[in-house]
Amino acid sequence: MADSMRALDALSAEEAQVLLRELLRRHPTWRAEAEKLARGLVSSVDRSTVADAVREGLEALDIDDLGARAGRKSWGYVGPGEAAWEVLEPYQREISRLAALGMEAAAQRQCVLLGLYALRGVGEHELLQYCEDAPAECAGWTVDKWKAAGGAREGGRRLDPDFVADELPEWASFLGRKS
Repeated sequence: MADSMRALDALSAEEAQVLLRELLRRHPTWRAEAEKLARGLVSSVDRSTVADAVREGLEALDIDDLGARAGRKSWGYVGPGEAAWEVLEPYQREISRLAALGMEAAAQRQCVLLGLYALRGVGEHELLQYCEDAPAECAGWTVDKWKAAGGAREGGRRLDPDFVADELPEWASFLGRKS
């Protein structure tokens, strides 16, 4: 049994996923409980962690990163705001994934917006001096992507106005038009 426990502890994420799928195939009655546990895992989001990661990801970009991502390319021009957007792609995928699972509250708590809001008007940051509007522009893209991830639902997906008013007051009028 001790060897078995060590083997379970040593599994990579991919191996654990294969193991779980095989267990559920062999024991289909466990599926409902596994689904409940999975929903709990994916819906528990620490919004300050996400916000800090977004802010830190954008702050970590410097002029060299901007030069590598922005400017004239063989396919056209890439603006500084669009280059900064690349940093947000993992968070956008997560918002889309949670929304596809019907977990809109969790998707909202993926507070990419809070990380972007923390960067507004950060004049001393070298990159943001070249693209002051990038945080607001990315916030608009984030809202659009979040709304699109929900598909065509009656009434559409909207940002919580209390969240916007309390957490993003300087962007309330801008985001209010988006939602």
